Amino acid sequence: MRYSVEKSIKKFNKIFHLQEPPFCQDWYLECADKFKLPAFIDGYTKYCEDDDDRFTLMTIILGSYEMYVEEEGHSPEIWGKIAGILQKNKELHKDTISYWCLWDEDDPDNWLVLTGYMRGI
Repeated sequence: MRYSVEKSIKKFNKIFHLQEPPFCQDWYLECADKFKLPAFIDGYTKYCEDDDDRFTLMTIILGSYEMYVEEEGHSPEIWGKIAGILQKNKELHKDTISYWCLWDEDDPDNWLVLTGYMRGI
């Protein structure tokens, strides 16, 4: 299983002015920001220098999109950009995709907000 790396988290905290709480365990959720989602998506091609950066940034993109969907509803335009990145880099993001897909859960009432969309990847 692949995880976000500290160097990439620190890098993106600085670039996007994220305030990581002390003892943060789920950076991609605790620092998710639906208002910064477009910048996160653009940053995937602009600021990612290696697979650690790409993997880490994708986690916060998905955490932020989950927040967006919960508060604003699904956006086919935004999801299309995210899905395109995931499909292009499917091998790199396979653990992230699998996490959000909840393959062992058949009941949609128990799915995460993005499970249905992620299963389409």
